[in-house]
Amino acid sequence: FGSSHLGSNAQPKTRAGHSRHPFVPGAATMTQAQAITAQASQLPSQHPASESAPESACADMSMTLQKRLAAEIKKCGRGRIWLDPNEANEISMANSRFNIRKLIKDGLIIRKAVKMHSRSRVRKNQEAKRKGRHTGIGKR
Repeated sequence: FGSSHLGSNAQPKTRAGHSRHPFVPGAATMTQAQAITAQASQLPSQHPASESAPESACADMSMTLQKRLAAEIKKCGRGRIWLDPNEANEISMANSRFNIRKLIKDGLIIRKAVKMHSRSRVRKNQEAKRKGRHTGIGKR
């Protein structure tokens, strides 16, 4: 390997004026981050539509507020609320309970039906247990 091979006890080679530690984690990542931000600032905008039409930016934002308000109005969980994806722009503009009530009346926000909780698997398992299945040492 020659002179470039470092043994287990050997110190890494350093140039004049540099510290004894060749790699400082904060310094390398900081310069990389600065380079990435500089490149990103020079690139053209990824969303040209958002510059020309400011109202289209509202459609991109999440509708968590509307979902929460609708869940409170309909007295159910957020998972049971359905927001019409075709009317996302109009729903995202609603920011009050009054507006949410109007959207519910128009049918853009709906409370989904309760999901069924079937006991068919339980009945099948109990029938097998009556025959003596599933009662081995590992089930005790």
